[in-house]
Amino acid sequence: MTTRDWIIPTLCPTKVAMSAIVDETSRAFGVPIEAMRSSSRSQEIAHARQMAMHIAYIKGKRSYSQIGRFFGRDHTTVIHAIRAVDARRAADPDLDAAARILESRIAGASA
Repeated sequence: MTTRDWIIPTLCPTKVAMSAIVDETSRAFGVPIEAMRSSSRSQEIAHARQMAMHIAYIKGKRSYSQIGRFFGRDHTTVIHAIRAVDARRAADPDLDAAARILESRIAGASA
């Protein structure tokens, strides 16, 4: 094993697939995948979509633009979603715990 073999994977972690993120988030929130990618603004769907956007940014290592294109949204909507999820997680320990579990399931599904 060369130095390159262990340094490169450490410096460049693999991206989690968007499909894995959306599948697990959809399942956790009980929202159909099609609804998460739709233009619906219902709170239930919007919260699920925002959580998926947050995880895609944090764990998926995707840019705002990449996430926005996947969900049919502008990059500024993604920025808002990430900030909104951060605020909700800070205010609600139960949501934060559930989000951590979801993130670990997604990380495990992509491994």
